[in-house]
Amino acid sequence: MKIEYVSVTKRDGESLYPIFKETMLPVIDSSLGWDETFQHRGFTSCLKLEWFKWIVVDGQQAGYTCIEETEKKLCLHFIIIKSSFQRRGIGMAVMDDLVERSVTLGWSLTFSCFKTNSDALDFYSSLGFRVSDEDTHFVHFLYHRSD
Repeated sequence: MKIEYVSVTKRDGESLYPIFKETMLPVIDSSLGWDETFQHRGFTSCLKLEWFKWIVVDGQQAGYTCIEETEKKLCLHFIIIKSSFQRRGIGMAVMDDLVERSVTLGWSLTFSCFKTNSDALDFYSSLGFRVSDEDTHFVHFLYHRSD
């Protein structure tokens, strides 16, 4: 399996939200309730296009990442894998790549997961990520090279 990360163009940008909605609606709805206006506004106004990269597997768009680079930190906002590409090891490969990148840069890697997203929580635990904090709706993870 060959994975490439390709910058999202402004023209491609409009296709991001429908993929996010298809993947995340059940998870967000079970935790917070889905408010279409709120979700769409937050997605389009809080996330910068340059943070997005298509995940291309063997020449096909399998999903995307949204990663914000801040002072010595990679902040993974989300990995979205289209349903037809799930359970093929793509998420694991993407997380391996992110860990390798954070180690190479000497930066930490942070991300959060809805508590109601048991599949994702099991996935992150299986990869050895440790919980750094929790709140009402989220489990927060922090990876350092020393982990």
